[in-house]
Amino acid sequence: MSRQPHPALVPLLNKCAPLTRVVAFAVPTRILRIVQMDETGMTFRVEQLIEHGGFGGPEPKGEWKTLSSHSGTTAGEALGIAFTALWKAQQDLIYKLRKRMIERFPEMPQPKPNGDAR
Repeated sequence: MSRQPHPALVPLLNKCAPLTRVVAFAVPTRILRIVQMDETGMTFRVEQLIEHGGFGGPEPKGEWKTLSSHSGTTAGEALGIAFTALWKAQQDLIYKLRKRMIERFPEMPQPKPNGDAR
């Protein structure tokens, strides 16, 4: 199911350098995105939004941190690799959060070691 972000968050989500464009977002665990870095579609970057002040407020602030970059020799070749990296980053965080919760609440089910959130 798709849900619209708070209108004040939209400019921050779409903020990127000239000649680049956002290809995809991954939420809700954390906000990740894939950015196409050139007009040719040869290079993609996976980024994570780091909050600098209240996403729920009227003027959310944050910064995009690069997690990984992926390049190919033909247009779009590295996009699949970037999606895999985005998915892995999301799953790694879910695993870490569940592990941390189990330390606090031992009666919770154990997370799977491969990071699978299911």
